[in-house]
Amino acid sequence: MAPHYYISSSVRNTLIAFALSLAAIGCGNLAGVGSQCRAASDCGDGFQCFQNTCQLACTDHQSCGDGFRCEDSSCALAIRQLGDSCTGEFQCATGLTCSRVENETLCVKANWQVMPNGSECSVDADCNQGICAMGTCSLLCETKMDCAQVNQCTAWEGVSTCVPVNGTRVQKLPLSENNEFSVSVPDQSTGMVLAAQNNSNIVEIPQFAHPDALKGASGIISVLKPNMGTYSGRVSQRSKVSAVFKFGTSATVDVQLSVADLEAHPCIPGQIDTLHPLRNQTLATYWLALKSIMSNAGVELNLVKSTELLSRDHLASVGHTRLEALFSNANADKGLFPIVLVRSLLPSGVQAMTMRYPGLPPTLDKSTGVAVSMDTLCYRNPHRLARATAHQIARYMGVPHNVNPEGIEDNIADTTDSVTNLLHFGENGGTNVSPTQIEMLTSFPGASK
Repeated sequence: MAPHYYISSSVRNTLIAFALSLAAIGCGNLAGVGSQCRAASDCGDGFQCFQNTCQLACTDHQSCGDGFRCEDSSCALAIRQLGDSCTGEFQCATGLTCSRVENETLCVKANWQVMPNGSECSVDADCNQGICAMGTCSLLCETKMDCAQVNQCTAWEGVSTCVPVNGTRVQKLPLSENNEFSVSVPDQSTGMVLAAQNNSNIVEIPQFAHPDALKGASGIISVLKPNMGTYSGRVSQRSKVSAVFKFGTSATVDVQLSVADLEAHPCIPGQIDTLHPLRNQTLATYWLALKSIMSNAGVELNLVKSTELLSRDHLASVGHTRLEALFSNANADKGLFPIVLVRSLLPSGVQAMTMRYPGLPPTLDKSTGVAVSMDTLCYRNPHRLARATAHQIARYMGVPHNVNPEGIEDNIADTTDSVTNLLHFGENGGTNVSPTQIEMLTSFPGASK
């Protein structure tokens, strides 16, 4: 038998590196990352010579740093100086930012004393770079290369700015003395919600010129693929008016599951751990069925948090008038959509309900969500209760009944009045959805990413 020798990991790695170096020389390869260079020709394929060092070739301007831009896969000096015209952030030299100055976009000094890119804002002066676009400090862009990889470049208010590839933007809309407002819709927005809060109604609806606008009963309008442009509207009284824009078609709803007053429920066998309710087999079956139905409709439910809703006598049996108190009591974290499991709902026999159709995205309001009656499990299985919950979530997300109890059908071309549809009003309805219904669900700003 041949003898075995032990080689330490450090020696082994040194030998491997030496062997690779010899192989590289033998194959004629050039220098790699960190090697000194005078020109790109000194570096290997896929590399650039930047500041006399071989580095990976750039794919966007941001990877080059302040005062540089990516040109032909290599970082080059940005040459526009203070006061020069610009259309994108990375055209301006070090220490400058491309921002709006009256009706122009110019290279100006960045103000590092105010909010950085990505922060909430009201006006351009709130931001140290770029502009305030749709309530967020954003970089001006010429192309996608000006934006981070998770962003895209879109036209808005006569300029182009970086927005999420998949995500939302929330803009607060100021009111005039006559309660009028103006809303600018960006290009590439797949959906939006326009909302007036504080019991105010939108009495003059902006002319989005799109048939798929669904007006809610409480001053909420949900729009699929709104047309780009600036529109005017008016509300009935002083209130908070906001526009929430959705970008992309990837739809994930982050959920907070809250449990209220379910101790020793006669129709839920086994123990219920209020902080880990899905350890109960019946509730786990319900949740998996709900996730499956919504996934089939293009929406992924992501359980972020489980909480116990402390028992309160006035919330023991919840009717529609008490929903706002119920959801407020759930106190969901910002951006989380609460699904609240209660003992019973009123009137008796109601399986699930929500407050508004369409509803306010959870980024705007905590008093939103879906309440689910666990008493339903005394006469329905978990899969039927999951369907009732999914129906209410879809209604909250702005999809109308395919046919309502009065027999009136929706105006969606590819749906019928079939009872097999998820949006059928009957409690024994099915879970099918049409392509347009899926598009409406995935474009709702409450599906945040």
